[in-house]
Amino acid sequence: LGALVTGVTYRHPGLLAKIATTLDVLSGGRASLGIGAAWYDREHEGLGVAFPPTAERFERLEETLRIVLRMWDPKDDGPFEGAYYRLAETLCVPAPVSAPHPEILIGGGGERKTLRLVARYADACNLFASTPEEVRHKLDVLRGHCAAEERDYDTVLKTMTYSGDAATEGD
Repeated sequence: LGALVTGVTYRHPGLLAKIATTLDVLSGGRASLGIGAAWYDREHEGLGVAFPPTAERFERLEETLRIVLRMWDPKDDGPFEGAYYRLAETLCVPAPVSAPHPEILIGGGGERKTLRLVARYADACNLFASTPEEVRHKLDVLRGHCAAEERDYDTVLKTMTYSGDAATEGD
């Protein structure tokens, strides 16, 4: 249970971790946290939410991932000091039901940042693609980031939002 992807700009990371944890507890361990760097400037403007530059949104995304994982680690509830977020404690009570924590899915297909963050922090990714060749390419890029992070590529669940022509046999 959860949103496919929420923009990192919409909620403070500590509150986001608590929201996902509450959903995990209430659902008996079926929650997932889908998150991305945010992209829809019109929605931000319409809702009155700041829309920082792309580089800052990615920096905030990485800090958020680090915070959420710390909050879900029962052995590490100390302070967090980042460039954008500061938490006096990374305590999360009640703890998630999911073990070791709710699934983290990162949405997007950016080859330099998004897929690197998937390899480093996520359990799953959701790619946005328009051709089978583009999907293959993005998966090859992810495979390379996983190798650089010494992460088993096969442990990452891969999903996609596909907007191209109907897939055919072999795609």
